[in-house]
Parts: sequence; C-alpha cells; structure tokens
Amino acid sequence: MKRQTKSVAYWTLLIVLFSWVAVFAQETETLMELSLEDILDMTVVTAGKKSQSISEAPAIMSVITSDEIDKLGVQGIPELLSYVPGFTTMDTYWKRAIVTARGVKMTLYNDKILMLIDGIPAYDAAAMEHFLDTVPLSAIDRIEIIRGPGSTLYGTNAFSAVINIITKSGEGAKGMRGFVKAGSFSTREVGVSYGGQQGDCEYFFAGQMKDNDGYDKETNDEAGIPGVINFESDIHSLFGKIRYKSLTVSTGYSMQRFGKFGPIPRYYSGNRGHRDGGKADHEKFYVNGVLTKKYSDKFSTKFSLHYDYADKQTDTGEFGYIVYYQVLGVIDTTVSTDYYRFGGKLIQGEVQGEYSVNENTSILAGFTAERRTVNNLADLYSDIDGDLLIDGSTKKMPFNVSDFGGYIQLDGKLGKKLGFVAGLRFSYLGISEKSYLTPRGGLVYNMNSNTSVKFLYGEAFRGAGPQEQYYKVPAIIYGSDATGIGLEPERIRTIEVALDQKFADKYKFRINAFLTNIFDLIGRDAMTPSEYGSIIGATPTTKIYRNLGDQAVKGVEAEIKGYPSDKFNFFLNMTYKSGTDDASDTDIMYMSNLTANGGFSLAFGNKCHLIPNFQYVGKRKGTLNNGTENSVDAILLANLVIKFKVSQNMDFYLTGLNLLNKEYFYPEQVRKNMATIPGGPGRSIFFKADFRLQ
Repeated sequence: MKRQTKSVAYWTLLIVLFSWVAVFAQETETLMELSLEDILDMTVVTAGKKSQSISEAPAIMSVITSDEIDKLGVQGIPELLSYVPGFTTMDTYWKRAIVTARGVKMTLYNDKILMLIDGIPAYDAAAMEHFLDTVPLSAIDRIEIIRGPGSTLYGTNAFSAVINIITKSGEGAKGMRGFVKAGSFSTREVGVSYGGQQGDCEYFFAGQMKDNDGYDKETNDEAGIPGVINFESDIHSLFGKIRYKSLTVSTGYSMQRFGKFGPIPRYYSGNRGHRDGGKADHEKFYVNGVLTKKYSDKFSTKFSLHYDYADKQTDTGEFGYIVYYQVLGVIDTTVSTDYYRFGGKLIQGEVQGEYSVNENTSILAGFTAERRTVNNLADLYSDIDGDLLIDGSTKKMPFNVSDFGGYIQLDGKLGKKLGFVAGLRFSYLGISEKSYLTPRGGLVYNMNSNTSVKFLYGEAFRGAGPQEQYYKVPAIIYGSDATGIGLEPERIRTIEVALDQKFADKYKFRINAFLTNIFDLIGRDAMTPSEYGSIIGATPTTKIYRNLGDQAVKGVEAEIKGYPSDKFNFFLNMTYKSGTDDASDTDIMYMSNLTANGGFSLAFGNKCHLIPNFQYVGKRKGTLNNGTENSVDAILLANLVIKFKVSQNMDFYLTGLNLLNKEYFYPEQVRKNMATIPGGPGRSIFFKADFRLQ
C-alpha cells in the first residue's frame, strides 16, 4: 500500500508538471553558454578559497558543469564521479556507491573524501561520512574536485580528495526549470527548480523525487548459498538558498532508501521472501549560514555556521536472532525485522579573514570549532521506532565529541609568471585528545598563456570516527575503545608534479604524476586471543578497528579535452597507479592499476546531439580471509545519450546505460569472506523531458 501511494503521488505530480508546461510554455532566450576560453581554463574557488583559474590554482583539479551532468546521462553524483581521473565508484555488501580516489583503501563508509556544499563540510556526526546524493542534481551549478590532500584549509576527511558541490544562484538560474523521467526498473522521477532576484535578495529552490522497483541480482553469500537480491534505490531531496546582500542561508533535506545484502552478507539473514537482503533508509537535514563582510580593498571576513542532523536505519533481516542474540544469551521472540541505527547532530562554526598585503600577496587565516552529538551508533531496535534491544556503543549515549582547528595560508605571485602557496593547519581532535599540524606548499609556473607547470606538496588527516572508536556489535566488530586503545588519525602525504598545456585555443591537455604515502591507516583487524577472551560477546572471528600500518601509492593521470568545432567536442582521461601495503608487504589488494573514461558530443544541426561515452576499470586482485587468491574481471561499460532540442525551452534525452549488457562485479574487500558482490544492472534505458521557463 505504501509503494502504491508513493507511485500515485509521483504520477500525479508528473501530470501536473506536463499540464503546467502545456499551458504556460513560452519561447525564451537560450541560456548563456560559457566561452571556449572559460571551458578550457575555468575559474574555481576550492583550491585556495578564492577565485582563480584552474591553471593558476595550487591543486590538481577537475570541474564538472551542470551541462556535462546532463550530457553524461548519469543517475546520481556517485556515477558522475566515476568519470573523474583517479576516481573509482564501488559497492560494498552493506553500502552503495563508495567513492575512492587514487587507490586509497576503502571501508564501508564514504569518509576518506571530504564532500563540501558551497564550501561547507557535509559529513554526519555518527559515521563521519557524506551522502553523495544529498543535493538534487537540478540544484548543482558545477562540482569542483581536488585530487589530493585538502586538510590544511578544510580539516578532517579532506584526505585523498575534496568534492565541492557548488549550487546555483537565483540570479544565474532565473525562472523555472523542471524535468520528468521514466525508464528501466519502473523508474519514475520528477524534479523542479525555481530561481529569481528581487532587489538585493536572491533565491533558489529545487526538489527531486526518484523511485524505482530495483533490479534483481543472483549471487552467492558468505556460506556459498545462492540467492537473489533486489537492488532498489529511491532518493528524495530538497534544497533552498536565499541570499540577502552579504548573508546567505541554505538548507536541504534528503531521504535515501536502497536495498543491499544487509549488515551480514548471508541469505538466511534476509527478508525471507523471494528477494533476500536488507533495506536501508538514510535521512539528512542541514542548514548553512554564511556572512561575508568587506571592510576595505585589503581586508575581508567570512563567518559560517553549519547544522547537520542525520538518521540512518538498516534492516537487519532477522539475522539478529540467529547470530546476535545467541551469543549474548538473549532470546528475541518477535517476528518483525530488526533495525540497526546510526545518527546524531553536528554544529560547526568557522571564522575566516583575508588580508591583501599588496597586489601580489595575500594572507588567509581562520578558526573552526565543531561539536558532534552521537545519538545512535549501531544500536539495534525491534522496529524503526521500536524498543532498544542492544546498545551499539562502548560509550554511554548520547555522547559528545569536540574538535578545534586553526589555519593560515600565504599565497601570491613572485613576478608575473610564478605563483606560490604555503599553509599550515593546527587541529585538536576530541576522540584522540591530541593535536596535529598539517602543512601544504606549492609553486605554479605559468610559462605563457598556454602552458603551466605545478609542483605541489600536501598533507592531510582523517580523524577516527565514533564508529571506529566506540563501535560495539557483539560477535561481529568492536571499536578500539573496547580494548582501551586509542586510534591515531590516518595521515597522508602527497607530492605532485603537473603540466597543463593548451593547443590552438581548442584543446587542453593535462598530465600529472603523484607519489602518496599513507600512515596509520584505520581498518578492521582480527582480535588476538587475549582480546576476545576478555570481552563479553567476542569470539575468535570478531573484528576490531585499529591502526593497520602504512601504504604507498604512485601514479600518473592524463586527460585531454577538445573542441575542434562548435558541432563536435570530446574528452579522454586515463589513470595508472600501483601501490604497496607495508603491513602485509604486498600490493594493495583490489586496487585497479588502470582506469579510463572517454566520450564525445556530436551535433546534427541545431536540434540533435549524439553523446556516446565509455568507462573502463581494470582487473583487481586480492586475497580472501581463508588465504584463497581472488581476482575480479575488468569492467567496460558503453553508454549513449541522445539529446533532442524541441524548442528553446524544451529538451528530450534518451539515455542508454551499459549498452553491451555486460555483467560485472565488485570485490568484497571489507569482510573478505566471499569473492565478489554484484555490480550494477545490465542494459537500461531512460527517457527524460527537460523544460525551462523564465
């Protein structure tokens, strides 16, 4: 009944939108397009917290515009990021769309890459991870991506990369825009956005609802038992932003529901129907406020305040009775499915000042403070809002964690061609109760208007999350607090050399080499006999979080974009990397050495665009817990988008994904008790109608 009600609501809204277009549609001027010069060397703000071109920015950067989002035909931000050099998107048995950069070892959580929304961190209080699809695609103006460390300016989690989602403004997105979409797996999706300006007040609002029935995948669980999982994915998201003079307030809400194995990849722990596995519901709400003040041509300030609330609930599929309660000697006689729950709230403030020493040199300094309140940490409930069965933390909840930090950065130019940056951050992390310094430095030499060379050095850190320090899931996993051990933060050090070259004002080529060393990597490890013998509810197979050791990764990233004519453009990128794990003295498990992406856009007249693209992820090798060597075949996906312009304010898109109908898999590299988990669906087709009114 619930699904039926949702479907009725979706299609009702769809009909209303189409009716609205039919009555009020009118011809408008074509949206302003970026010049070719702007496309080849875009202006960015993430690298130095100020506006500068990519060729001048002291970081290895990529930018994805809203137009490119449409042309790639992606279903969400995780899929979009997989086109970025050095990035890989994978599923785990419990989570979907975990994004990694440059081969840095992944976990169950999206916590080694920092996601920003308009420059403000967007992780939650309990797991310290981000929801990539928090912001509706229709609200995104562009996404700026730093490959490499970013902690000097942005603090924890800006570890292997930084993703800054920059939203549209009321002035830049005037009028109404909407879309309706339908396709494979009974997908139905609608979205609408509206922006405008009245005097000194700008406003922009966007909403998006996506629902589908999912796709079925056959696979074997940890015990080798075959079964079927339904991979469902529903996303509802809202975003709003108001700017009055120098004050900007934005807010957002998202609800994501997806189907996976569940907390343990075993079919007897499923829903015991035709489709096994668990369901997860992730809910997030946030408010950001930013006040800027310019006192003179030399001095300005910025004050920001951020509030975040997150509640994540995962259907255990009754595995609790079979594994959980037997170990604890507890009998649960309920028939209903139990639920894991993570959640909490976070409040963060930042004060920043910038002083221009002269026309070539400026000083940026700031102070941040953050307080996280953890309400649920792997707590087990009898229902979504039912009774608490097991407290999932070694620390009494709710509990608070406070972090503080300060940074200073000097950047400028030595003459007309040589730019420089030097920065240092001081951080105090409440969980480890220790202080840390994080430096960065770089030189950018612009030989001429077509050529620039970058020499960069950066360090970053990721403080342990509450789940890694205080987790308590008897018989399965504990945080290090269970044995009285404190976790050191993960640290990373990267050296980069990059070349940007523009040819004939139509082509941009970039190549960069990086060498990364990772220290005190946090991950799951087996308990020693003394550890599991002294902890109630622990067994010889119980895992614990600890600092596992060091890793080293080196690689090369190359990309080219070309715009030979106003009818044809293309892109191609490639990443080759290799790495070693010092703890095991072996290659890093399940890291693909080679990844590549490419595609082009070909216009036929002024009405039709043909946009094919491909994605390749090389073979991945590893070892299971029982010592068996395991390998996962390479992935090659071919996709196609056909765009047809009906009028100045109406576009149609026909998108085909995985056109070769390839079956592919991901390595299961967290528990490592089974070889693979299913990858994405086979061939799928989607139709989208996009309209604009001003």
